[in-house]
Formats: sequence, C-alpha cells, structure tokens
Amino acid sequence: MSDYDVTIIVSEEILSSFIQDTCTDDINRIRREYPNYRSLHIDIKSLRDYGKEGAMVVDKILHRPRDMKDTIIGALVLDKIIFEEEEKSRDIEVRYNHLPDKLPIREIRSDGINTLISVEGMVKQVTDVKPEVVVAVFQCSSCGHRVREPQEIGEMKFPPDTCPTCGGKRYEPIPHLHQYKDIQKLRVQESPEGLRAGEQPRTIEVKLEDGLVDSVTAGMRCAINGILCPISQGKKSLVHDLYIDCCSIEKERDTYSELEITPEDVDHIMEIAADPDLFTKIGQSIAPSVYGNEVVKEAVTLMLFGGVRKVLPSGDVLRGDSHILLVGDPGIAKSQLLRRLASISPRSAYVSGRGASAAGLTAAAVKEEFGGESRWVLEAGALVMADGGIACVDEMDKMNKDDRSGLHEAMESQTISISKAGINATLQCRCALIGAANPKMGRFDDYVSLGEQIDMPPSLLSRFDLIFIMTDKPNVKTDYDIGRHI
Repeated sequence: MSDYDVTIIVSEEILSSFIQDTCTDDINRIRREYPNYRSLHIDIKSLRDYGKEGAMVVDKILHRPRDMKDTIIGALVLDKIIFEEEEKSRDIEVRYNHLPDKLPIREIRSDGINTLISVEGMVKQVTDVKPEVVVAVFQCSSCGHRVREPQEIGEMKFPPDTCPTCGGKRYEPIPHLHQYKDIQKLRVQESPEGLRAGEQPRTIEVKLEDGLVDSVTAGMRCAINGILCPISQGKKSLVHDLYIDCCSIEKERDTYSELEITPEDVDHIMEIAADPDLFTKIGQSIAPSVYGNEVVKEAVTLMLFGGVRKVLPSGDVLRGDSHILLVGDPGIAKSQLLRRLASISPRSAYVSGRGASAAGLTAAAVKEEFGGESRWVLEAGALVMADGGIACVDEMDKMNKDDRSGLHEAMESQTISISKAGINATLQCRCALIGAANPKMGRFDDYVSLGEQIDMPPSLLSRFDLIFIMTDKPNVKTDYDIGRHI
C-alpha cells in the first residue's frame, strides 16, 4: 500500500468521525428532505481544531479541494453515514464554510488556481437560472445505438467518431434524455469602502450550482467560498479568465461583523459609555476640523446610530433611518462633513449630484457579455451598495430632474423597484440619506421661502426628516473664532 493510499484512509477516518460528531443536523435534514436538500456543510475552523490530524486534513482541503471532496464522499459511502445506498451518498453536495483567510479579489493570482479560496464582496450582477448538461445522450443516426457522454465546462463534448455497432459516423444528441443541473452566474465586486482613493473596484465571476442558485440577489454582501478555476478565452488562446466554482455562500448578517473587538476595547467602550457628556463628545468628534455646527453634528450622530425599524401588523414598514438635508451658502464645509461621514460609517456610499444619474443611484439594467452570452443583467447602484449604512449625496440641486425622481421610493419605503428589459425586481436600500444643496441664487435669502430657493420639488423635500439652513453671516466674534480654529 502506497503512502498516498494510507493518507487517504487516515483522512477518511478523521472526516468520518468529524462528520458524525458535528454534522448531525445536516445528516438528519438530508435524510428527511432528500433529494430536495443534499448539502453537507463542513466547518473548516472546527475541523482545524479537531486534533492534529484535523489541521492536516484542512491543509489538504485548501490545496486539493476536488480530491478531498472525493475522500469525503468515500467516507460517507464506506461508513454509510447518511444512506445505505452508495448512489445516494455520491449525490451529496459538500460545502466548506468559515475558511481561515479571506482573499481580496484584486490579489487573486494564477498560483491560486484549483485551490479553495474565500473572497468577500458585493453581488453586482445576477443571471437567470439555467440548466447545464452534466451527461449527454447521443444516438447513432444509422443503427440507433445510444452513448452516454459526461460533459465538461465549455462546448458540448461528442462521442467517438465511429459507432462501435455499425461503424456509422454520425451521432445526434437526444436533449430529453440528457442529465441536467441548475446553474446561475454572479459577478461579485470588491466592497467600495475597502478601496484606496482613485482605485476602481475589481470583479470576478462566480458559478453557482443546484442548491445554491437563487440564494443571493444584486446588492447583497457575502463571502464566496469556492475553487478558483481557469476558463479559456478561445479554443486556441493561451490566455484564460478566472472564475470561482462556488461551494458555499456566507451571507453577511451584521453590518459591523467585520469589526474585531478585544476585551480591552470592551473595557474602553464601557468607560466611555459612563460619561454623562457622551452624546456631546461624539458630536464634537465628527469632522473636528469643521468649526461650530453643533446642532447639525448632533443630528448626524443620531443618524449614524439609527432608529428602530417597525413592521406593523398590516405589513406596512416604518423606516428607522432618518434623512437629513443641509442647505446653505457655499464654503461652509457641507461637502467636507459629508465626506467625513462616508469615511466614518463602515458601510457607506458618497456620490456627487453632478456625476450621478438615477440608474447610478438606484439600480440599472445593463446589457453586457456575462456568463458566456450577451444579456440584460441587473446592476446595483450607490443606494443599494449603502444598504445598512449611510448614503451621502452632495450637490443634490445639480442633479437632473428625472434623476432626482428615482429617490422618492428609495427614501420613503427603502426599496427600489426595477422593471426594465424584461427584469422585474425589488432591491433593498435600508440606508439613511444625507444630502447637501446650494440655493439657486448662490446665497440663502432669509426673506424667501425654502422651496423657492432650492431647485428641488416639494415631494422630495418632504422625504427629509431634518432640513438645516446653514448660512455664512458676517460676525466679528464667529469669524475670529473660525480663524483661530483653522
């Protein structure tokens, strides 16, 4: 017996013991719901802590995931952990969760091909669910002899040229006898808050199969765990594209789940929480380089923490996020305050009204080459990206009238409905919006009503819970204090 065979036997024994100890819920559910549910989840963190041998098996899973999947299936078949029948056991879908490291999309390289990786990002585009041929059935056009041919990624693979029965050289596919599986393709983009200034977010294509299809929507943030695979750009091309053959998806449940809090941090937080002037100090710490505007900063503090979202018995939803509009003279740090807020919130989006359209703010149906074909797909906008955080829209008065109308539904019901190019969808945008605008005549006039001075319709102004008038009036003491502050 070779060292490789011994390693496989040892791995099967460890995996068999681990699965029976930690995967009882999945085992029972598969037995109850097969074939509708066939997912067996392997927690990589728990397996790594499962003795010295567990860490060894994890290393093999990360570097040879396909081989180790066969080893896991072998353990299920050998010990009859779930089913007595071998055919059913080989139909189980193995899903790896909680990988030790997250790899940024921009750091994916060729040395990671055929290894198990985990990337975090935001789902940018989603295709429809379509069937893919797993095993094709062909029939000889001369004698009717049938051949089953397993298929690989790419174009359909035909059987040998010559029929073994009659010597005929023409096979015809029989689609109704093919074996299919459901597939769906995503495009996942880097989260915008993790980018440095001037960087464009990068994307990678992800392939979902069977039980994973329709599990995510555009705008959702998640961690994709899967095998990094190459696919050729053409039959004779040496250059390949990369995609992730997904084995599991970990959806982000908590907006602040990426923050690591140590016991020292907890002690420091409790110490700060005991301060009776905490609310004032938090307000002062927001954009400290901007002098004054204490009331505005206190309102922004409340917006950062947010309110309570209520669902009434009738099904109606009352939003818990507040919307704020800053209106005033140029040069009083409205834009600086918005940029500072975008950097404070873990999930945020900053856009300027001059360069923003309705599609860029909400969502757009775009046509592009994706998933091997040209099709219409849904692309999330800035408000969808800021779901669960803050959207900062500067120079709202400079936006096109038609583009501003797209904000009405997003601000009131915190959803975005899209019905374009055959796509009908509703996306979530549960975010607080803070906007900044300048008066029509350049400076604010105290003797003219607000609606006459801002190039914004009353229907949009009514969506804001707080509207602050920020004026730059000549005052010896105030101007002196600002100068000293600077």
